[in-house]
Amino acid sequence: MFNSALYFDFDGVVNATEPLHELVQEFHIPIDGSQHLAPVNHITYAPFVVETMERFRAEHGLELVWSTTWNEFNHVLKLAAYLGGLDGGRVLPAALNVEATNKAEWTAWKAEAIIADQAADPKPFVWVDDNAHQFWGDKVRELTSAPSLFITPNSHTGLTVEDLNAIDEFLTATE
Repeated sequence: MFNSALYFDFDGVVNATEPLHELVQEFHIPIDGSQHLAPVNHITYAPFVVETMERFRAEHGLELVWSTTWNEFNHVLKLAAYLGGLDGGRVLPAALNVEATNKAEWTAWKAEAIIADQAADPKPFVWVDDNAHQFWGDKVRELTSAPSLFITPNSHTGLTVEDLNAIDEFLTATE
């Protein structure tokens, strides 16, 4: 039983061009069969972010629920072996809009999936996404009843210490 849910994007959140952390690592991951991911993806991330999210999962009974383009064909589950954490988690069904011409259309599936997920099992949640909130944040707030926190990292830098502290404070307050 989980106390709360973390709806978690990957690109622009964990994978960022220049994470604002002391230690930054990189790797390449091959992906076959995706229309939306490159055959080989370059990932830059801060191990501190992964370690902190793992601590939140353990300390706060936080359920990791993936909400990312990487959800397609469960590609997101391959990342843990490279990241040294963030393994498992539930993968929301990715209804990717191949005809999307803008980020609002591209991220609409995330809002729909979170609203449906919360309707089935309402509990406090954190939604971390670098793009979707600006288009769908109000709708998700309006159509969900549980306490929530939306964290919108800068796509270039990903999650910061301040963002992680805000998540920790929210999870502590809703326990």
